Amino acid sequence: MGHNRHQRDEKTRTRDRREERLSHVSQRKNLVNNNKLYQISEHSHSTNSGTTESLNEIITSDAETGIKYRKIQNKLKEMLASKPRSKESYLSKETLELLDERRKQISNKGDKERRQKISNLSKEIKENMWKNRKEKRNRVLEENIKRTGGTKKAMKQLSEHGKEWISKLKQRESYLTNRLSIQELATDYYRLLYSDKLDSGLATIPEVNEAKENKVDEVPEILTSEVIKAIKSQKLEKPPGPDKIPNEMFMGTLEEISPVLTKLFN
Repeated sequence: MGHNRHQRDEKTRTRDRREERLSHVSQRKNLVNNNKLYQISEHSHSTNSGTTESLNEIITSDAETGIKYRKIQNKLKEMLASKPRSKESYLSKETLELLDERRKQISNKGDKERRQKISNLSKEIKENMWKNRKEKRNRVLEENIKRTGGTKKAMKQLSEHGKEWISKLKQRESYLTNRLSIQELATDYYRLLYSDKLDSGLATIPEVNEAKENKVDEVPEILTSEVIKAIKSQKLEKPPGPDKIPNEMFMGTLEEISPVLTKLFN
């Protein structure tokens, strides 16, 4: 019986330690998120005092809703671009000096001794870059484990491969390699594809009764409080969507952006 009591006590202590550890991780995560929101909010108030007025001008203009949305999107991107960013290179000072030295050697006139020196520098640079990359990987993993208790976000951060893009596309007897040309060709293909379906009757629009067509249901306007609630429900530290605007941006400018979005949605 004493043995069973000891096991229960041990399980209780283990559970308490786990809950305490999760609590600390959660507190650190909230602190990081709050700091991010504070920095965005402070930057918004200090350097973009005229942004709210500009957004209101867009909303009250006679432009179509789609055009208004794109203008607001561009304005928010301008705010993000104006926020100073510090991109830390994973290369050490020694590696950067070696790269600089190799550039100088390459720019000089060639001889056998210089070529050998460039070869030695390249070998040393390669070894240093491998070492620097490994150090960065360990550092990022350690920081994420301390902050979130896991490595999922660290692996995303360390991933060096972006989304794959078609490198070439065949057009008749030639190949397109320019990104814009590939995009235009793909757009024309799908436009023609769906146009053929409409003409052949595969996709038909059902007839609508004239009385129903003219009937407009009364829909209540969206409230600013609803917009604020929707923004606050979004998760932080998630990659942005196609508009490239992170959720932290909306959270940090909640006071300024919520009335503007309310006008746009209504």
